[in-house]
Amino acid sequence: MVARQHWKYVVGSDHTMDAWNEASRRYITIDVENYVPNPVDWRSKPENSKQGSGEPVAASIGLEATERLLRQIEQGLKEIMSGH
Repeated sequence: MVARQHWKYVVGSDHTMDAWNEASRRYITIDVENYVPNPVDWRSKPENSKQGSGEPVAASIGLEATERLLRQIEQGLKEIMSGH
């Protein structure tokens, strides 16, 4: 997820990474890696900007966001394993 954003800004501005390559999960098995923020790491949307972040959200909201994300990851992995 983070690598895609990084690459988005590298292309066209820096050609030192012209040989960028990603492993295709189509032909090989790779352990799945997901970034899961801790409940205290979630931040609000900034009031006056489309980028960046605002203040940290309440602990209860961060906990719910982390739990929802973990459920989504689990569901995605189930779908991958079942071939859908």
